[in-house]
Amino acid sequence: MSRHSHLSEFFKKISIIINNLIIKNSKKLNLKEKKNLILQLISLKRVFIASIILLILFLSFLSLPIVYDKFKTQNMIKSQLLSKYNIKFIFLTDMKYGLFPWPNYRFENVKILNDDNKKLADIKNLKINLEISNFFSPKNLRIKEIFLAKAKFSLYKKDLNFFINLLDNDFSKSKIKILDSYIFLKNNLDEVLLINKIKQMNYFYNFKKKQNILSVKNEIFNIPYSLEIYNDKKKKKIFSKMNIKILRLLLEGEYSYAEGLREGFMNIVDNKDKSEIKFSLNREKILFDLNDKMNDVNFIYNGQIYLKPFYLDLSGKIKKINLMHIFETNSVLQQLLKTEVFNNKNLNIVSKINADKIIPYQKLINLILNFRIKEGLIDIDDSKFSWYDYADFEISNSLIYLNQNNLMLDGRMKIKIKNFDEIYKFFQTPRNFRKKIKNLEFVFNYNFDQTMINISDMKIDDQQNQRVGEILNKLVSQENILQNRIYLKNFINRAIKAYAG
Repeated sequence: MSRHSHLSEFFKKISIIINNLIIKNSKKLNLKEKKNLILQLISLKRVFIASIILLILFLSFLSLPIVYDKFKTQNMIKSQLLSKYNIKFIFLTDMKYGLFPWPNYRFENVKILNDDNKKLADIKNLKINLEISNFFSPKNLRIKEIFLAKAKFSLYKKDLNFFINLLDNDFSKSKIKILDSYIFLKNNLDEVLLINKIKQMNYFYNFKKKQNILSVKNEIFNIPYSLEIYNDKKKKKIFSKMNIKILRLLLEGEYSYAEGLREGFMNIVDNKDKSEIKFSLNREKILFDLNDKMNDVNFIYNGQIYLKPFYLDLSGKIKKINLMHIFETNSVLQQLLKTEVFNNKNLNIVSKINADKIIPYQKLINLILNFRIKEGLIDIDDSKFSWYDYADFEISNSLIYLNQNNLMLDGRMKIKIKNFDEIYKFFQTPRNFRKKIKNLEFVFNYNFDQTMINISDMKIDDQQNQRVGEILNKLVSQENILQNRIYLKNFINRAIKAYAG
């Protein structure tokens, strides 16, 4: 049965109901009241009939695009997308017209080209909502909203401004929404540097701020984040606000792009700690300074990022470094390392941090932390620290990696004993076991998730000592051993006694 026959049957049923109401109620009323009731019901019936007719006419009016020439209409839509948003769409399939929930055209397997007419994105589904205006001619069709779903953007360095440049368009009467999509950032060798998952990306006009807004809910390296950006053309500044809840980070930034000026800053709130990054950039590199904004300034970092190829050089000084920020299972650094964000062969980072004190171990001082990433490998070789003037420690042959979702650190530790008498006093070692020791060396494996360490290949004064190594390995295989000082002293003394014989 057709749509019109259904409407006809529905109309007949409504008419019968209205007539029955007239007959039923007229028997109970006098002649004058009957006449008034009949007139009211007839008027109601006319209004209902008129409404049905208007609805049919309106739906018929909205259905007019179905009869348009598809080829001409499709070219017109393509031309309007280019002129309104500066986006080059390539339609590989015929469009489909839909009436609900809003008049729209749907496309499948669409492509976007960049300025060089090279593919920028593959789009599985594209929907274009139309403004409800004069539908009697395809020339009067106007785009109201664009929805992109299941898109894959392949971006190179020259394409990085694509999403920012969209903010230059007029969104006071239109919107763009991107859903369930991905951004693949590639180098010139077509290798993927990073993958950004787009959960939801919205371009719209904020009438209160009188600005175009880009609102984002994304995920990068399994870390979800939200981002809001707007471009103030008068001030020639881009403002941004990023929230990374899983890392308890809030970043608010400002970037100036006036002629001859490329600089900005970003305020960082990490839980209760506050800091600020100031940066400037040119075609070759980005220079930045990171400063603590708390009353008692704890750290100052500075660095530079080279863009061709990517290389980060970071150095800094800090009064006190808290190892709990590194060794806690849920620390920010551990979570980042577990995402394997740094295990990229095209990523090169060199970082050197000097710290006066190591918290919570007050006697550990003068840390030099060298953190390096090269060709996807992460190490802390040549990192050093001291235990007062008692001993100096140095790490070599190290590697940080993920093993069955456990974060691991392998390395070799060299300990130069400078004052063995004070060390024996600290551990309360009996005097008859206080043998002179100049240096220790051993291989270690530390599991961040299980807070366990294993020791092997123990050497004392360049001599292999398997017995001491076995005792120490039993010691350090205990969870949270460094927190139990009495337990630690007892086991160290057992190893000293084994060495002294």
